[in-house]
Amino acid sequence: MREEEAGDISIADILRNYPNARTILERHGISCAGCEAFLLDSLREAARVYGVDIDSLLKDLEWFI
Repeated sequence: MREEEAGDISIADILRNYPNARTILERHGISCAGCEAFLLDSLREAARVYGVDIDSLLKDLEWFI
């Protein structure tokens, strides 16, 4: 999957398909990965809000998945 596409996936979809990915999100400082307010946000938007490097986050998620 291209980085542009991966960053546009909602947190809800990530957690629905890979529930244990919450650990990776939390390691990167996205501590509210299960909060309703963030579930519909894209991974890219959550990274922006929390000041997380999207490239590093995507790399870790790809390794995890």
